[in-house]
Amino acid sequence: MSPSRPAAAIIRTALLSAGLALAACDSPVEQWQPVQAPKTNAVEFVRLNHTVRFAPGAAVPAPAETRRLMNFVDDAEIAGGDEIYLDAAPTDRLSQARQASIRRLLSQRGIRAVALPAIAGAGGERLALGDEVALQVERYVVTPPACPNWSKPPGGDPTNTVGSNFGCATTTNLGLMVANPRDLLVGRKPGPADAEPALRAIQNYRAGKPIVLPDDLTGQAQPGATNGGPGSSAGGNATASPGN
Repeated sequence: MSPSRPAAAIIRTALLSAGLALAACDSPVEQWQPVQAPKTNAVEFVRLNHTVRFAPGAAVPAPAETRRLMNFVDDAEIAGGDEIYLDAAPTDRLSQARQASIRRLLSQRGIRAVALPAIAGAGGERLALGDEVALQVERYVVTPPACPNWSKPPGGDPTNTVGSNFGCATTTNLGLMVANPRDLLVGRKPGPADAEPALRAIQNYRAGKPIVLPDDLTGQAQPGATNGGPGSSAGGNATASPGN
């Protein structure tokens, strides 16, 4: 026999109350997920453009234009590791002389500039027109995570997850210290290792030729120094110890 309508309503109400009570048992700490506190460095590729103007027929920029170029270098914080390209069109002698003068100015800051690859300037995308030479600076920029991150509520945590700010400073410091942010995306192939110092030490050890180091930088004898060896005084006269 099915329960009456009042009894069924009471059962539904009881089940709903029990469900709400169980849901209330989950604390905000248990509901928090580590995905709410991402700790990654965002790396973005950017390109900066600058145009150096020349007087008609001149191969060297005017002093005012040179100052404008140096201001661009300072404002963009261009360093030796940045990729700088010069527009190579047209390929006449005057254009080549103008590019050479810009290279000389940049080399005074330790900056190297190369010709813009032909594939990058194809399709009518040349920036240098007439008495102008275009510069393109390509670099990768790091945006560190938003730190500190205290999104995880305080209190007991039965899930035993780490704090929301854990690792935030380490990730931020890595993004600020990396010489080339591109390395965070694609690592560079290391060159050959210099194993000569380690190999020389092994060879000296096997040949019975240990390297004898002086006892100090002054060359005076110290306790334990042998006469005539490194650290001993001239003529074998050692400095008297206090109390002798």
